[in-house]
Amino acid sequence: MKKKLIVGIAIVSIIFLVIIILIKQVPKTIELTTFEKAYNIVQQSTEECIEIPIYINYLDSYLVKKENIDNLSIKTNDEKLAFTVNKIKPTEAKTVLKKKVFYEYVFILNPSITLEDDFHIEMENAYLEINYVQGVKVLVKIGSFSYYFYNNDDSTLSVKQLKGLVNTYEDKTLVGITLGLKNNHANKITIKDIIPLDRNVDAALAEITFDKDYNQGDSIDQILGYKYDLYKENQINTFNLEIEDELNIFIPIKYKQDILLNKLGFLVMYEINEELRYLCIDDFTFFNTSLYSLKRINNLKFHVYENY
Repeated sequence: MKKKLIVGIAIVSIIFLVIIILIKQVPKTIELTTFEKAYNIVQQSTEECIEIPIYINYLDSYLVKKENIDNLSIKTNDEKLAFTVNKIKPTEAKTVLKKKVFYEYVFILNPSITLEDDFHIEMENAYLEINYVQGVKVLVKIGSFSYYFYNNDDSTLSVKQLKGLVNTYEDKTLVGITLGLKNNHANKITIKDIIPLDRNVDAALAEITFDKDYNQGDSIDQILGYKYDLYKENQINTFNLEIEDELNIFIPIKYKQDILLNKLGFLVMYEINEELRYLCIDDFTFFNTSLYSLKRINNLKFHVYENY
């Protein structure tokens, strides 16, 4: 009897000790952060989504459980666009920040808006706002956000090639694209403008070159034959590029500010039979990266929330 009592006490003590250890392991607060970048959507189907990676210093937090989210939006002080949560996907990526391990979760979001007419919205300082059923509101700056919809069903002009050139400065940078276009009409087409669909960049139309072949990683300086400036744009008053059959052009990209951008679509304005039309090119991911410069890491902003 005495032996059974001792065994019982030992079991209860072990259970109690395990509970204490588990309680100590659960932090009272959670920290999260994200790298600011240029987010954009060119909607060409009802399944368009945006993927926002969030870094959290606690695995399986209530903050990364879809069922805990009441509503979610991307917003500025003046504008707000609602999204639904498609999925919150954990990745194998983790990084040490502030001497703590942070785990990456990708929030995959679908815009809630239904569009029939051409539409665009551009947010310079965009925030991700998430309201949870626990009463917690997460508000984190994600960079910029651009969203475009063009109801385009014209097949007069089509894309036959789209290739990006990525160079590494402090971070990986999309510095230019090769665009191949085909005229599917008997009459001549004149390209009037090529517009990157993100508020942070322009096409350097004055520096376009033709039929350039290059390997990924080649320097844009080598391709153009001179030192390229990512930010200073050479202005061009008029742009007219004729296509009778096919055309391959290399378009350098100019940045309005220092920002991470890895995905981009384009709007090609053209004229045929004295009628102005456009070709909308869906956004394409030109590269992915989980490596960031020390400058980006030092600029991270950390947000603290209670753990439930």
